[in-house]
Amino acid sequence: MTTENATDWLHHFENFCAYKGYDDARIRALFRVMLTESAAVWYDSLATATTDSWEQTKDAFKTRYTTPEFMKYQHANALFNTKKGQTSVDDYCAKMQRLAERLVLMI
Repeated sequence: MTTENATDWLHHFENFCAYKGYDDARIRALFRVMLTESAAVWYDSLATATTDSWEQTKDAFKTRYTTPEFMKYQHANALFNTKKGQTSVDDYCAKMQRLAERLVLMI
């Protein structure tokens, strides 16, 4: 979704797979299961040659979901719509600083 950070999501996904010791086939299978809505439709449109390799699938994911325009929208949206919620003021400020830094790097 546009409200999610694809880079962070992919990083957490790969960390989980490494923790579990998954091989290429298992990583690809879990990746497919984890995608929902428009991301699942995107995945289903990929050529088999792409989905037969984790590296190629990952590259296709990065190309689709980490383009500069997509990321600018995502970071700006997060920056202007993030609420403090139950977090501490320090955690909230740190999160807002990270979002602002990412957006500045995109411009």
